[in-house]
Amino acid sequence: MSPKSKVAVITDFGLQDPYVGVMKAQIFRFVDEVEFIDITHYVPQFNIKAATFIFSYALRWLPEDIHFLIVVDPGVGSNRRAIAAAKGKRFFVAPDNGVLSPILDEAEVYAIENIKPESSTFHGRDLFAPALGMLLRGKPPGELGPRITDPIKIRLPEPEIEKGWIKGEIIYIDHFGNLVTNIPRELVKSGKKVIFKGVEITFVNSYFDVDKGQALAIIDSYDMLEISVREGSAKEKFGAEVGDIVQLER
Repeated sequence: MSPKSKVAVITDFGLQDPYVGVMKAQIFRFVDEVEFIDITHYVPQFNIKAATFIFSYALRWLPEDIHFLIVVDPGVGSNRRAIAAAKGKRFFVAPDNGVLSPILDEAEVYAIENIKPESSTFHGRDLFAPALGMLLRGKPPGELGPRITDPIKIRLPEPEIEKGWIKGEIIYIDHFGNLVTNIPRELVKSGKKVIFKGVEITFVNSYFDVDKGQALAIIDSYDMLEISVREGSAKEKFGAEVGDIVQLER
């Protein structure tokens, strides 16, 4: 028996509809033994930057024998390319919209041109899953289409260092309403106070260092500065959105 392939899946499909299950099932047309790791199916809809951030985080923690299938695809049915990337023994399949940016500088990238999708609205089922299935079965990436050197790359926003302050922004809001910023741990070490929406927020080491319902700033599991509310939602408390500015005193 061949070893079981492991596939991490990231989408914005949600789980109410049959899309995730049907897409995964297409891989079984090519290989019998597959273990799926559902990173999330609740990427904010059509949000490529959020998907890239989540992919980058998952990439850091998942073992190197796990392949990735990422379908956050607002350009489905258009002339955007589909791509397969190979890095070491891993494969990554996704739309060519920048979502694979964290690995593109070190990977071989191929345009998927030799699979013709049946639908213009569900390339996860008709294009991306079959492409990954073929790769797991042993098909060389070059048989999917030509190698390319110009995949789309995006950069997540970086904090700005100004006189006396570090200016960052909210780049992701999780299920709990926690506000993840783009200010990394190493910059926070020099911080004295956090200002958000005109409010000075207490920096703590644990959610339990403040009273229930109180706002706090903390280093989260992403190793980023996060603004939260103990047992509440910072998104609701502040009316926060992705892109809102956060300031950290140097």
